[in-house]
Amino acid sequence: MTGEGAEQADDLRGAGSGGRSSPRSGFDHRSTGRVVFHIAFASDWNVAQRVGEYRVSTRGLSLDDVGFIHASTSRGQTLGVASSFYGDVTEPLVLLCIDVDRVGSEVRDELVGVAPVPFPHVYGPISVPSVTVVAELRRGADGAFVWPLA
Repeated sequence: MTGEGAEQADDLRGAGSGGRSSPRSGFDHRSTGRVVFHIAFASDWNVAQRVGEYRVSTRGLSLDDVGFIHASTSRGQTLGVASSFYGDVTEPLVLLCIDVDRVGSEVRDELVGVAPVPFPHVYGPISVPSVTVVAELRRGADGAFVWPLA
């Protein structure tokens, strides 16, 4: 691979002892279940790796504050969230790819506001081994977030 595709593949990395990523697909080949996505500050993910679980609901709010962790199901949902809620962020962000079958907490699809499709909410901490891929969430030349997975 050359160019942007190679850079994106280089950004994919397995998470902790529970996840290994493949640079070709970006997903754990052992995972056969549903995957949801969560945008995280890289610093929050680093803490989670040390303690074994991730407990941030959304920007500036914890699982304890909100009662669940916000997630998304698709590229469009995820990039929409990134643009709407993280547009002014200058700190490094990562995209967590979470295997729902391994997360260790209940995941419910729920309508939010006027959104036409439901968003997944994780009702408990996200176990580090359930995060199968962690990819840096970058901006393109136009300043918009770019999908980091091949």
